[in-house]
Formats: sequence, structure tokens, C-alpha cells
Amino acid sequence: MMQDEQLIKKRFLDLFQQAQRKGIVCFSDFLTLNEQNILNSCAGSLGITYELSGGCFYAERQIAAFLPDALYYDWEYPISALKITPAYPKFAEKLGHRDILGSLMQLGIDRCKLGDILVGEQEAYLLCEETVADYFAEHLEKIRHTLVKVEPCSLCDLKVTQEFQSQDGIVTSDRIDAVIACVYHLSRSQASLLLRQE
Repeated sequence: MMQDEQLIKKRFLDLFQQAQRKGIVCFSDFLTLNEQNILNSCAGSLGITYELSGGCFYAERQIAAFLPDALYYDWEYPISALKITPAYPKFAEKLGHRDILGSLMQLGIDRCKLGDILVGEQEAYLLCEETVADYFAEHLEKIRHTLVKVEPCSLCDLKVTQEFQSQDGIVTSDRIDAVIACVYHLSRSQASLLLRQE
């Protein structure tokens, strides 16, 4: 685990040094929450300046932009949005996040090229790196038994919003594992295990 963390830190430092040397913004792939946490924890000590974006406000998976000291131009994240809709809505199954992700992974693209998948009532939106957007638009034809259409859309046109749920419960102590156990209906030992696994 520590060895993996060291490799991730070296990758971040290398991207930042490239940005400084070339005077351009260098981008990571989409980072998991754990990788974002590692970047956040090591950036200060390594002198790394960066910004994060996942394409929408509540994005879980995000791309890090490593910024050179002297930056004189506007830049954009290399993130594309694709709208996925059933080709024949009358015969379409109800598709969830897992269904969509499974079909995308069967196309042979590494998970780090994919951002969040936002699932709505009649459509879903895929946030991905620009380099793979055309490939998905051309090759993603079916999810489970449902034929789908995939078309590019603007990040401004995303029509799925983050939904929040109110949760009531009695927390037995002010420890984080007790709060997680209460909110997600787990035992405290299960919550502690999740925290240890980050």
C-alpha cells in the first residue's frame, strides 16, 4: 500500500515538473477519492500547485491540472460529456450506474479515462477524457439488452442534479466510524474496516 502511494506521489510530482519545465498545464487522468487525498496531502510539502475538476460540481472522480508558475493564457480541462439515451424508449430497460459502467469497461478502455456517470430518468451522462469520447460515441451501442444512442453534449447541458437524503439516527459516540455506521446502516466494525481500507 505504501509503495503504491509513493508511486502515485512520484507521478504527481513528475506531471508538476513537466508543467514547470514546458510552461503549460499538464493533466492527470481521472483520480479516485484516494488519489485526490494523496495529492492533497503531499502537494504542500512538494510545492505542487494544482486545481481539480470532474466536469460538474459534485463530481467524485476528478482530473488534476498541474499549473506552471507563469501562466498567461486561458485553459480548459480535457473533459467531454456524452449523453446516453435508449434508441427505442418504449422497449428500454431501466439502466443503472453499474449497467452503464459494465458496458463501458467491456469496450476495453482503462477506468482512469472515465469520470462520473450521472443517471437520470430517461437518460444518462458520461464524463470522460476527450481522447476517448469519439470511441465511446462510435462503439457503445448496447447496455444490457437495450440499444442506446450516444451523442456529445455540452457540460452546461447536463440535466442530472445531485440528490441528497435526510438521515435520522442515534449516534452512540462522536467517532467517525459510529457516524458512518449510523448513516449507512452498518455495524461499527464494518465502518471501521471501510475507514482502514480508505
